[in-house]
Amino acid sequence: MNVYSVADAVKYFSGVQVKDYGGIGGFKSINVRSLGANHTGISYDGLMLSDVQNGQIDLGRFPANSFTNISLTNAEPNNLLQSARAFSYASVLELTTDNISDNQPKRNNYINTGLTAGSFGLIEPFVNLRHQFSKKFSTTFSTDWQYANGQYNFSYVNNDSTEKARRLNADIKALKLSASAKYLFANSVLNADVYAYNSQRGLPNSIVYYNYTGGQRYWDNDFFAQASWQKKISTKSNLLLLAKYNAAYNKYVDTTFLNSAGMLKNVFWQREFYTSAAFKQKLFSFMDVAIGSDFFINNLHSEQSNFINPKRYTWLNNISTKINFAPFVITANLLSTIVNNTVENGSKPPNMQAHSPSVSLGYKPIKNIPLRIRSFYKSIFRMPTFNDLYYTNVGNTNLKPEDTKQWDIGVTWQQNLKHSVLQNFLLTTDVYYNNITNMILAIPQQNLAQWSMQNIGKVQIKGLDITSKFYFKPIQYWHFSLFANYSFQQAINMTNPQSALYKNQIPYTPKNFGSFNLLGDYKKFSFGYNALFSGYRYINGQNSYATYLAGWSTQDLSVAYHYTSKKEQIISFKFQLNNLFNQQYQVVKYYPMPGRNFKLSISLQI
Repeated sequence: MNVYSVADAVKYFSGVQVKDYGGIGGFKSINVRSLGANHTGISYDGLMLSDVQNGQIDLGRFPANSFTNISLTNAEPNNLLQSARAFSYASVLELTTDNISDNQPKRNNYINTGLTAGSFGLIEPFVNLRHQFSKKFSTTFSTDWQYANGQYNFSYVNNDSTEKARRLNADIKALKLSASAKYLFANSVLNADVYAYNSQRGLPNSIVYYNYTGGQRYWDNDFFAQASWQKKISTKSNLLLLAKYNAAYNKYVDTTFLNSAGMLKNVFWQREFYTSAAFKQKLFSFMDVAIGSDFFINNLHSEQSNFINPKRYTWLNNISTKINFAPFVITANLLSTIVNNTVENGSKPPNMQAHSPSVSLGYKPIKNIPLRIRSFYKSIFRMPTFNDLYYTNVGNTNLKPEDTKQWDIGVTWQQNLKHSVLQNFLLTTDVYYNNITNMILAIPQQNLAQWSMQNIGKVQIKGLDITSKFYFKPIQYWHFSLFANYSFQQAINMTNPQSALYKNQIPYTPKNFGSFNLLGDYKKFSFGYNALFSGYRYINGQNSYATYLAGWSTQDLSVAYHYTSKKEQIISFKFQLNNLFNQQYQVVKYYPMPGRNFKLSISLQI
């Protein structure tokens, strides 16, 4: 598929929207079923990425070629042997790095290196190394450096005229380093990861009052080290231990800010110390139970005088069970959340405690027909992030925790066919209903680093997700597959019947959106056609002509050539042409997206 980063890949998942501020360096966050980015956990080799400052992970900073698997799970994890934190999210996006599997690899050493260049002055060399020291011990190392001036031309409608301009102050320099190691003991597996990211970027202005330049810059340094140890204690019991340390430094400078200092400068440091233990026991041949307990400490410091410097202690405890009693599969869990807050300055926010149950049911009504019916209910408790509460000029200390109830029912039909042009297909349909109380919503203001935080009383979301995948019988040397997704979401404000906002669609939530992918292979060539579409949205709760934001659609093409030598070395050339028809559009109001653009890459696998 024609994807450059993890943000590009998840756009094609059913029910997913990516909030994108445009360009190479624009922030990109995932939103599943209109619940907001904080309801989707990002799992990196089994441990959750964390950003307690704003709770959102920029998926644009993760190159897609760094991962062997990118998958999205709604409701419960398939495997009960998970951290309690994995049960606390509505959805989990799992990212798995390129490590040697338990099966024996073909080579002890593997190198994948290359260079990507293209529009916006993009230059990005990368190297991925993998080495197996023995049958039990393997390591990987990955790095990529990214530079782009980020500039592109755009046009937009301004009253009765169409204005043309160039996107400026959108440059980025970023360096990513990551390494992992895996050791197989007799009855256990030890994994360790180290990750570091450093970037400096310009933040282009919103195109208001013909202000196209901007004086905001943003520095982002992130580091984490994590380890997991999974042991098979007996044929019926397994243990999982996790530990992680995360530190991040962020600096924001606005040289155009009007104050006595002639500029605005915000510097923040955040840290997380995380531990987790989980244990799974098979009680009967048809029943597993598991318990998990997580404890983590988060703090945030700033160089600003009188900053509140908050610290949060979080303790999660989870008990879960899975009953496989054909034709039924039942999964249930109860998550306990205890949060204690402290501050160095000012008044202390209240401590919180909540219990969040969930249950899911799978049912195969007819043994010989590949039809499955599934349903789930899940309760989610979300604390406001530190930015939600305290960020300069934006935070709202009166925010309440967000309480979400989810209901879902769906069907899946997957079948292999013989003597047909169609070899295999998968069809899924889900109907869901989300009820959110005190929904915390981030509304962007003057730049990419500042938000306005609001509790929107009660929100109801009614949705439909349809997914289809078709794999066709080869025609001589041609192989084809086709994927299509469609989602409908009615997400409305149900807070106050007397309010003018009552039953209005919540901001930045299209009712209709979807994707289409056609992939083909012919001998050493591969081809891809990808299309995305999104319906109209409103930029705030008014739902008026003044707040209307038009829908958009983009279409991309890609072609690749792969040459394999006699020594199984692979040289690949890939060309991507994105936004084929130069659609001028905005995902976020006043932040124009790039028009037609391209990427050209060459890679060598040894």
